[in-house]
Amino acid sequence: MYSMFAFWSLCSFWLFLRFFKATDKPQGVWVALTVVNLLAIYSDYYGWLVVGMEFLYLLIWRRKILTFGISIAVLLLLFSPWAYFVVREASSIGGLERNLGWIPTPDVIDILNYYATLIGPIGSRYEKLLGLMLFNAPLIVWIWRTARMGMNRENEDLIPLSWLSLLSFL
Repeated sequence: MYSMFAFWSLCSFWLFLRFFKATDKPQGVWVALTVVNLLAIYSDYYGWLVVGMEFLYLLIWRRKILTFGISIAVLLLLFSPWAYFVVREASSIGGLERNLGWIPTPDVIDILNYYATLIGPIGSRYEKLLGLMLFNAPLIVWIWRTARMGMNRENEDLIPLSWLSLLSFL
């Protein structure tokens, strides 16, 4: 399920960027994006985070909100039978605490450690800091260059940078 969810999420991100950048009528891309998002949410509930993040991105850029909103309505309609059965089953066993209770709420240190270990499990905190500095140097240069060019909507680097920033947070 996790591999399938990762696959559908990547397909969704790719189609979403095509949908976002399309200047002509993107109905074909919109239908494909809706189908792929449906497959993602049926693969794992976290698919809703993918859909929500894509919608948030459209809200930030104020583009194609209504069209994507229709896609979300279709997804809700097609997902509702499954949701009904899940809620009914969860209430019959006393809730989902036993399935989800083992996951602790992360704090700021947990989040920073997550990003620090993306480059691999390395030893001391100084090695982690060095690894973060080395591997994030191109990102810092990209952010600096984008900021220097200005945060206006015509800046071509701003779209992928903001998209990747939102993805890394998700």
